[in-house]
Amino acid sequence: MGLRSEIKQLIEELPEEQLVEARRLLKAVRKADRRVERKVERKVERKAKPQLKQGATLGELVPEVFGCLDGGPTDLSTNPDHMEGFGE
Repeated sequence: MGLRSEIKQLIEELPEEQLVEARRLLKAVRKADRRVERKVERKVERKAKPQLKQGATLGELVPEVFGCLDGGPTDLSTNPDHMEGFGE
């Protein structure tokens, strides 16, 4: 059972008078989550935009993403089928 399912089950078992408070708390948590998410997005944008203007590559901006898949080619351009029609 996942965390969401456990929380939902616990909420469903609450007495009616506590449900109102639980809903209020959940609404506050969702609002705080959205604020944190927006704050992180703004920080990433502030960091990435100047680097993109300076000619940084995607690989330089997020190096942890590259090489995270196993078994595939390191570069799709090594397979001529992937490059067919490129630049036309």
